[in-house]
Amino acid sequence: MMKPKFVGQTYLAIFLLSMNMRLPITALPPILPQIIRASGLPTSLAGIITTIPLLLFALGSPLIAKCAARFGRELTVVFFFALLSLGSLLRIKLAIPTLMLGTILIGLGIDGGNILLPSTIKDKLPHRELLGISLYTGG
Repeated sequence: MMKPKFVGQTYLAIFLLSMNMRLPITALPPILPQIIRASGLPTSLAGIITTIPLLLFALGSPLIAKCAARFGRELTVVFFFALLSLGSLLRIKLAIPTLMLGTILIGLGIDGGNILLPSTIKDKLPHRELLGISLYTGG
């Protein structure tokens, strides 16, 4: 039985998406002192930057589920990963407003992936969902 060509691309996409969901959060704490110095960010706001994504995980989840029900899961995943990308680009400019807005968009983007990717994997890879979930969690 021939394997469809897109299955390998699906695995690669899952892995790359999951890596992009982890890096904006895990890479921040080690470089936070440099960000504070370069941007003039008060230390009180520095703590908020690491907290914003976690708060959005709780607050954004109902919104994401409603978007997926209305627009479809795949389109919603693409939209929230676009938010994640935009948020990452905004954080390059070390001005406090763009740092905060970028962090908010990153939090929403990651939340979209956390909510929708596992069920998308189950639907798109019904016979290989364990591999898909492994790529998602290990990325």
